[in-house]
Amino acid sequence: MTIDISDLQRQLCEQLCATTRLERRPDGQLMLAANFEFPDGDGYPIYVSEASGGLRLSDKGDTIMRISYKTDIDSFLAGSRGLLVERIVAEENVSWENGEVYLDTPVDGLAAALFRYGRAITRIYGLTLHSHA
Repeated sequence: MTIDISDLQRQLCEQLCATTRLERRPDGQLMLAANFEFPDGDGYPIYVSEASGGLRLSDKGDTIMRISYKTDIDSFLAGSRGLLVERIVAEENVSWENGEVYLDTPVDGLAAALFRYGRAITRIYGLTLHSHA
């Protein structure tokens, strides 16, 4: 089998575009739907708003709320898991403030930001699988 790079590139773009979309909620907020899901099948809530110099992707505190269903937040953020959250935030270049995970990006960096943001949420939520130390 010979891989046709042009055809593969076209298919990749079509598939990504088919599974990624912007939606306006009834309350007027803009959400980005993508193929990122929590273990229960709910998609990541990725709110999109204007930010200085571009856009902000935010979970509006949803990730920490979901973590609170599984474990005590204070103990989750203490010790090694708290240090790992700080490490993830630094490595993925996202921000973490008052339980909200967000990322500011220029408009032309939205695609890369979406993947980085999805990785950050996945990694932070994945810490619920680690025992408290």
